[in-house]
Amino acid sequence: MERAAKQSFIQGAVILTGSTLLVKAIGALFKVPLMNILGGTGMAYFMTAYEVFNPIYALSVAGFPAAVSRLVSEYTARGRQRDARRTLKIASALFLAVGAVGFALLYFGGKVFCRAVGNPDAALAVQMLSPALVFGCLSAAVRGYYQGCQNMVPTAISQVVEAVAKLVLGIALSYGTFVWAMEGYARTGLVFGRAAASAAQAKQLALPYAAAGAVLGVALSTGVSMLYLFCQHKFGRHALPVKSAQSSARPASARHIARRLVQIALPICLGSFATSLTSVIDLFSVMNALERAAGRGADIICAMYGLQMSAVDLPTFLYGCYTGMATTLYNLVPALTTTFGVSALPAVTAAYVGGDRRQLAQNAQSVFRVSAMMAVPAGLGIAAMARPILHLLYGGRQQEIAAVAPTLTVLGAAAVLLAFTTPVYSMLQAIGRADLPLKLMVVGGAIKLACNLVLVRDPRYNLLGASFGTLCCYLFIVIGAVALFLRQVGAPVHFWRAVLGPAFSGLICAVSARTAYSLLCHVFVSNISCVLGIAVGCGCYLLALLGTGSVQEEDLLALPGGQKLAAKLHRWGLLGSASKRAAHRPKAV
Repeated sequence: MERAAKQSFIQGAVILTGSTLLVKAIGALFKVPLMNILGGTGMAYFMTAYEVFNPIYALSVAGFPAAVSRLVSEYTARGRQRDARRTLKIASALFLAVGAVGFALLYFGGKVFCRAVGNPDAALAVQMLSPALVFGCLSAAVRGYYQGCQNMVPTAISQVVEAVAKLVLGIALSYGTFVWAMEGYARTGLVFGRAAASAAQAKQLALPYAAAGAVLGVALSTGVSMLYLFCQHKFGRHALPVKSAQSSARPASARHIARRLVQIALPICLGSFATSLTSVIDLFSVMNALERAAGRGADIICAMYGLQMSAVDLPTFLYGCYTGMATTLYNLVPALTTTFGVSALPAVTAAYVGGDRRQLAQNAQSVFRVSAMMAVPAGLGIAAMARPILHLLYGGRQQEIAAVAPTLTVLGAAAVLLAFTTPVYSMLQAIGRADLPLKLMVVGGAIKLACNLVLVRDPRYNLLGASFGTLCCYLFIVIGAVALFLRQVGAPVHFWRAVLGPAFSGLICAVSARTAYSLLCHVFVSNISCVLGIAVGCGCYLLALLGTGSVQEEDLLALPGGQKLAAKLHRWGLLGSASKRAAHRPKAV
């Protein structure tokens, strides 16, 4: 079979970004109706399962593709294609063993975890997610192999396949389980063996099972994605030629490759843990802190948000709103820039191993610039338009919107910082300093936990305390990560030159969107004004990007039809080009 063509760093990033945008759009189609099915309380069960699952998933899966990608890209850069192919086989066996351990831990320890976080009714949902660890570990090996060969298409397609399967299976199983439970109550007065005194109580008893049905759909979707990847590898084009010349170096042994994978994967997995760091800390502290806050001043919290709810029900409701609505939108922003970290890792690794410091600096500046172009307008836009966006997506949940809108405003700003962590972490991993993200994560986590324990327990702050903790945590981490990378890379990387234009343009985007929304509300209803305001913000952002010269020719040439667009913008003097500026710079005499 013929070999799949390599992609440039920007091309790979564009492919993954396109798939990520599609995945997030499908994810919104999943979360919005799910929120309407489950409500704030039911989403607390669903999101508790996710938050228990995510740290284990981050440790056992999220870092594995990066580890395989780095090792495969290193072998191919040195002409050792056979060792690169063997890496996939060894990684599959190794990761399967890790997935089996994670499955057992999650399935048999789910009840203990849920009792520890103060939400024991979420135990069934946690158990339903456990198969996803096995499927995810096997998928990680194949994704990492193709990424290391600088072919992002299989990863992109598998993500879309998983999202579609999650949408169909998750909603169907959740709604079907809820209907089944209510039909059982109508016939027998029982909900899965538990007596209900009224229809309202029956709905409350059915929510943990409906959440578990949605979670089971998510787990099955990872299995569908794994099946696609294995079919792609078995029957599709090979990333590396089956018969290719090997360098004169002695072939690596299976034990050596496995040891290298563990050495690379362990710090990367722990570093990847940082992307879910605040969620983990929130999982083990927010619910308990909210119980303390409700006990000290439930009337204060209810008055803040216009709620009528008992102190017993308030913590679960607030936590479900926070994780099901605010953090769902907040996590959209870093998902956009994660693709640049994934795509940059093999390119930066190849430049670093080859000693090409100029190419390394150029790749790093591209990562910083494009990450800022994606993160700043998205994060600040969410902060500026928090309440209108929530009304647009969850119009039937007015109580939930009132509770979570102020928190989402703060999280929007924090999302800009979080979006930089994965790309910078990937580049640190590429130059062999995967230990640094872990050290930064420990200190940042301590800051986040301290804010939760102090602020969330105070009824005057409650959920706002968690969002302020997230902001402070990632402010420290991003400043530290960028400073350490610039010191470690050993090449002139102009960070501020790369991000100032996109940052200014993103601020223009947020201000213009909010201003347009406020003016349009006098003419149109809120939802139409929201959509039009976002459109105005996007238009102003594009004009500001071009006006500041933030868009460079190299970025556009990687896009379909980008050559024609680049030529037009170049004629109008609206296009920057780092390579051309370097070529035309006067030489020293």
